[in-house]
Amino acid sequence: MTWLPTVVLACVCFGYVVAAPRVDRQLEPADLEALVMKQAQTIDLLQSQLTAVTNELHDLRHQVEQTGQTVAFNARLSTGNRHNIRVNHTLRLDHVDLNIGGGYNNHTGVFTAPVDGLYLLTLKISHTPPGQIHAQIRVNDHAKAEADANGDSDIDRSTASVPVHMSRGDKAKVVFTNPTTATD
Repeated sequence: MTWLPTVVLACVCFGYVVAAPRVDRQLEPADLEALVMKQAQTIDLLQSQLTAVTNELHDLRHQVEQTGQTVAFNARLSTGNRHNIRVNHTLRLDHVDLNIGGGYNNHTGVFTAPVDGLYLLTLKISHTPPGQIHAQIRVNDHAKAEADANGDSDIDRSTASVPVHMSRGDKAKVVFTNPTTATD
């Protein structure tokens, strides 16, 4: 038995069928010109629709590419910078362990969302006596979560996490509102 390859041809129809009229008589030049003009208009319309579908396909491909993009970062304050914390200023986490997607800038302390999506932002702080430490996670300068640690008798730790929908270009940062010396 001989196997023959099968060829499948797919076609997308936009709802227009252009059929040549049945000609039983000789067409006059004016009739022929009108027919050509009508077919040219139909071709222009089909080209316009094809362009629209092509643009929509491009947009959908772009959305799919962004949906599959992984974004993650983990950063911490290095030992040498623990005494340079100022009230109501962005904490610059200068030691970056992970920065997939390139959203975190360790020079500014700001994370910029590279794609639209749901992000889980987590802050962990530790403090040794005396005093207390208070920090906020802010997205576009709006407080979303906060953590407090007071080192009354021993090392105190606090964690805050918040899921936030961020659009591409939104900015997240940590701001200390009552800083003292932090520890690992």
